Amino acid sequence: MGEDIWHLLTEATPVCLPATKPCHINQIQCNRSAITASFQTSLLTSDQRHGRSHFLTLFFVFFNSYIANQQKLESINDNEVGFYVGLKNLTVVDSGLRFVSHQAFVKNINLQYINLSRNKLSSLSKKPFHHLGLSDLILLDNPFKCSCEIMWIKKFQETKFYRETWDLYCIDDSTKRTSLLDMKVPNCDLPSAKLSSYNITVVEGKNITLYCDTTGGPPPNVSWVLTNLVSNHESDTSKNPASLTIKNVSSVDSGLWISCVAENIVGEDQASAELTVFFAPNITFIESPTPDHHWCIPFTVKGNPKPTLQWFYEGAILNESKYICTKIHVINQSEYHGCLQLDNPTHLNNGAYTLLAKNEYGEDEKWVNAHFMSVPGDGEYNYYFFYVSNSSVLILESIEYQFKDSASFLHCAQLQPGSVSKGTGSMPT
Repeated sequence: MGEDIWHLLTEATPVCLPATKPCHINQIQCNRSAITASFQTSLLTSDQRHGRSHFLTLFFVFFNSYIANQQKLESINDNEVGFYVGLKNLTVVDSGLRFVSHQAFVKNINLQYINLSRNKLSSLSKKPFHHLGLSDLILLDNPFKCSCEIMWIKKFQETKFYRETWDLYCIDDSTKRTSLLDMKVPNCDLPSAKLSSYNITVVEGKNITLYCDTTGGPPPNVSWVLTNLVSNHESDTSKNPASLTIKNVSSVDSGLWISCVAENIVGEDQASAELTVFFAPNITFIESPTPDHHWCIPFTVKGNPKPTLQWFYEGAILNESKYICTKIHVINQSEYHGCLQLDNPTHLNNGAYTLLAKNEYGEDEKWVNAHFMSVPGDGEYNYYFFYVSNSSVLILESIEYQFKDSASFLHCAQLQPGSVSKGTGSMPT
């Protein structure tokens, strides 16, 4: 039985029963093949073949919802369909719908198609839909009143090239039916936003003020979008142009985008610019060398403009070559990750390595001690013994010594063929 319910609910679009009293969209009962389920009712079914119970909710069902002939359905209120985040297509037609709240579809980000034709809508705000990537919004045969509040519908429909564009009408003050495309409302225009500068550059620690000039009818509301901005800031949107002042600008904010948004009931416009912060270099990481394909002294440097890098070995300028050179592997905004790469270094390359990073705003330096190989003859070595037949092979870093008298290293006699021992001792003679 559970499988039958699943297939009936998922393979078909529910048909909704007429309500008997004024109701909300989440109170409508939908039925098919004698199955009735509320928008907020969950179904518990049992899968006899696997011995499992499945808690099936209409969250999985209503990817496509069709509601018709609901004269008592008058509103879609905040989050009433928010539970069904998978909803893609919603049709409410031939019903009594008069109002759609601003938050009606705030959680239904997957909605692509909405049909609210032949309802009682006299006005409709853009806010319920502005965050949705709708391919179709069909609003035929609603008694819209000619007003600035539905001008956004005209703008939306003008971007579409299907027949329904020409079937939208509104009723003017003289009760005359007018094509929406011919509707003219005074002081009703899309807003525009323009920044005082689209090249925002500032030195770290300084202040900067940005202005946003807006037009539109009715006069638009203005807001600043400052995602992840760390620096202290204050804004004034009560005047035109609106202003934004960023104080003691931090280098952390370099590369962030700042946006001015102008919005009225007709629509919205946005102007954006990237914030560029100039600051002195800072070596945030340097570490002793590690072997990879080559030996590498890793480092991370921040700075804008891009710092010049100079290495010093034991206090003297290191002249780079194809055997010793700087490599930058990753660049992230004004942050550079790289290493000083050394090919086959020996004990002659041991010592102190200093990195100097410099640009026009300052400099920074850090040093690290590098040890690649022990000095031959210092009497202390790391070695491995490999037991091979009646002799042992001593591998001393890159130098090999072979000796036949394994008794001089008694612990070698205990090794089994193919085994390895590591230790520290004096160089054999």
